[in-house]
Amino acid sequence: VMGPIRFQKERDMRYAKVIKNLEEIRSAQLAYKSNKGVYCGDFNRLVGFIDTGRFEILERKDTSFMAYDPVYRTNLLKDSTMIRTLGFVSIKDSIFPNYDLSTLSTIPGTEKEFTMAAGKINSGGIEVPVFEARAPKEIVLEGMDRSLIKLEKDLVIGSLTEATVNGNWN
Repeated sequence: VMGPIRFQKERDMRYAKVIKNLEEIRSAQLAYKSNKGVYCGDFNRLVGFIDTGRFEILERKDTSFMAYDPVYRTNLLKDSTMIRTLGFVSIKDSIFPNYDLSTLSTIPGTEKEFTMAAGKINSGGIEVPVFEARAPKEIVLEGMDRSLIKLEKDLVIGSLTEATVNGNWN
């Protein structure tokens, strides 16, 4: 009778740690995409980018002015946007302060790594970058009751078939 209750308690503890890592992977992927325009499919490249990459700090000013329009032979209001680079800030310092990046790819409580892939899909006629990071339930719940593990699901963030960066635990 207590077996499933203990299983659930242990499962929740293990899943919480894995979910935290998956959310860190999502943050790293979003930083990579904002800089490169696509997601990264390789942990070594992703960690290297986070370690050395920088965010550009921009100032954006919307302005309007009067300009002569030769078609209407009058002055018309024109809108304009000015963008100026103010500087750069380290991605590691802004998103991952006091975080050991070498553990980003490792499933907590194991020596195994998350599986990760990136690509592009066609969504509504637009090519959209996607990524997926996965922690197989057999690895996360290793050493626990096999009959109960069968009822669980892999923990996944992102998708290679949909344009989403959400996790499947919500």
